[in-house]
Amino acid sequence: MHKSISILLSLLLTFALLSPLKRDWRGEDGDSFPLSWYPMFSKPRPALERIVYMVGVLPDGTRRVIKSNYFARGPMNQARMHVAKYAQRKKTSDELCKRASEKMSKRTRGSKSRMGQVRLVRGHFSREAYFGAGQELPEKDVVMAACHIMGRKKLKRPRRGTVIQYDHETGMER
Repeated sequence: MHKSISILLSLLLTFALLSPLKRDWRGEDGDSFPLSWYPMFSKPRPALERIVYMVGVLPDGTRRVIKSNYFARGPMNQARMHVAKYAQRKKTSDELCKRASEKMSKRTRGSKSRMGQVRLVRGHFSREAYFGAGQELPEKDVVMAACHIMGRKKLKRPRRGTVIQYDHETGMER
């Protein structure tokens, strides 16, 4: 009796491990591993990944990504979630933008000392272009908030919801 149970269990385990070989057994989600259905691996991803982040704009129109420690506390992932939550409402996105612009106004050296504007944006990145071709510019940015940096040259301030396209060869706004 003990031997037949172990044989049956071995056959079931073998069947489970070999089941990905049969395409019809994968199910609707297309997961190829027999004992998992993680959506992270099995569901299709959108063509563009949306990420909320801050950029500083120099007088010549060049943009520089601002690290999250200038405007949010905590490690990178926690700060990223915080920023995404702030960007949902106009009032909180403006507050976050002002906080970042105040910190940037205290900078006296480097490219951050020349920035004239801080923008909270939702970038739309192509994974293939970013990871494959090393293209760091997004396909487009949607402005959630924009603030002038005190004591610096004022730049044209885009409104909330403005879509900014980039020329990937020059790195400038179109």
